[in-house]
Amino acid sequence: MRMGLLVLASCTGVVPDTGSVPLQATPTDRVAMLSPAELANRASMVLRGVRPTPEELAGATDASAVAELVDHWLDSPELGEVVKDMHAEWWLVRNDIETPLPSRGPLEGVYKQRILSSTQEAPLRFVEEVVSTGLPYTTLVTADWTMADPIVADIYGLEHDAGGPEWQRTAWADGRPVAGILSDSEIWRRHVSNGNNAHRSRADFVAKAFLCADFSSRDIPLEAGLDMSDEEAVARAVREVPSCVACHQSLDPLAAFFWGYKEQLRYGAVNKAYELDCRFDWTREDDPARGSYLPDHFCYPALFYEVEQEDQWLERDLRAPGYYGEPAGDVRDLGDLIADDPRFHQCTARRFAAWMTQTELEQVPDAWVRELADDFVASGFDTKQLMHNIALSEPFAAISAEGEQFAAGVQLVRPEQYARTVEALTGFTWMITPDALPCGTCWGEVDLGRQSLHGFRAMLGGTDGFQVTRPSHTVTPSRILALRRYAAEAAGFVVDADFATARAEDRRLLTIRAAETGEEPVRAQLASLHLAVLGRQPTDGDIAAWYSLWQGTLERRGTTDAAWKLTLAGMLQDPAMLAY
Repeated sequence: MRMGLLVLASCTGVVPDTGSVPLQATPTDRVAMLSPAELANRASMVLRGVRPTPEELAGATDASAVAELVDHWLDSPELGEVVKDMHAEWWLVRNDIETPLPSRGPLEGVYKQRILSSTQEAPLRFVEEVVSTGLPYTTLVTADWTMADPIVADIYGLEHDAGGPEWQRTAWADGRPVAGILSDSEIWRRHVSNGNNAHRSRADFVAKAFLCADFSSRDIPLEAGLDMSDEEAVARAVREVPSCVACHQSLDPLAAFFWGYKEQLRYGAVNKAYELDCRFDWTREDDPARGSYLPDHFCYPALFYEVEQEDQWLERDLRAPGYYGEPAGDVRDLGDLIADDPRFHQCTARRFAAWMTQTELEQVPDAWVRELADDFVASGFDTKQLMHNIALSEPFAAISAEGEQFAAGVQLVRPEQYARTVEALTGFTWMITPDALPCGTCWGEVDLGRQSLHGFRAMLGGTDGFQVTRPSHTVTPSRILALRRYAAEAAGFVVDADFATARAEDRRLLTIRAAETGEEPVRAQLASLHLAVLGRQPTDGDIAAWYSLWQGTLERRGTTDAAWKLTLAGMLQDPAMLAY
């Protein structure tokens, strides 16, 4: 990793003194630990997605001071954004490369980006509400309410108080049994069940997301000669062939809970329904309906759940709803069974620990998971307490370890963390409007740092929720290229904005006069920038390197604006900015 960071630095044109690398290990017998200030920096990046302020870093003098900061950050609004980020990665709901639902009916004229943002964020707003209000994490699978903004409310016919907040609690009104995220239409719009799947992919999602026991990861030998395209042959096999029965005797009862939901609800179906005036014309010779799905089902408010379809598993001679051998009624029973399942408690602990240490799920030590899970249960499923325990643990603070000891190691900034940090420092968000105006149905503004279709989230190491489903925590050429452009745009923005602001105290980063070229004030400004941007006191070597870059740029470009833009762009790509 260290070599990768130095390669990254060389690609930016800035090779700072080795003191710029932020992680100075304090060796113990078997584990190298972060200093208190470095641990505070890591905890702030993980819990809030931004760096600590210089004042916060100065106060991080020992373990107790860091613990106080962690508790303060766990009550910050930014924690909700982080909680959404991690669940978006687990549930793959930020799949913005998929076509959003159309701007038809009550959504006529609404930008596509606005519809996409509302629908993919709805389940994430739900989990944010659970965590930020201090509800037990088990509420995730037991709540009798959901979250909606005006867009989601129009799509599904949910109540929404126009005089209230944009996102507010509401309830499903179509008769579905309600169990938190297990009853969320947007979860099941993302995780579809096409063809003869019989909701098995949805059951697999439940097992993977909440129990860390996905069926799709199992090695199952298929019997020779089985024609997977023959629906009747497959139906016989899942009941008679031993290798198939071993999986389906647990998978199919989980799938049976979701028969009320349509297989999918996508752009094409909704658009076609509006073209047919939201009704089925029985005089037509063709049949635009599919089974019980009629055009009026797909017009807003869409009929995504039908109570009459709940027992389709029975008509198809499939297994009754159940939970790993325990019979159950509907999804409310499923939610209660998951909430009481030790696998859910341990899976939650494992997922949070893996995300917060940038570690693969299976690499998180089982003993640590059990310890975290036991404390999680004892706390009444307090999510903030779980995150507190992880952030103040030895594995989280370790950057290297010997033998069987576990260490989080060097972590690389995630796209969302970088976007928030840059915005907090410079006020810059990387926004574009991809449409050529005027247009019929415009996409709207796009945040290039946080999205994938028109943006660079996947290039920056994130996911797109559909094709790129696992984040990258290594330095890659695409990350370097995207970061270089991102840093240049942000640096240009803040330098122009600061120098256009008369009073130095009203500026974000630059307090020096625009025309100042004196070595002493320039070095003082560089020291201030180094501390603000990189979160650590600069060494003499750091300032010498930055001053050399600033002076060389001034000589080549001839303006202090250009010198400050290039220097700040270098800082925004420095290894100390990208690793923690």
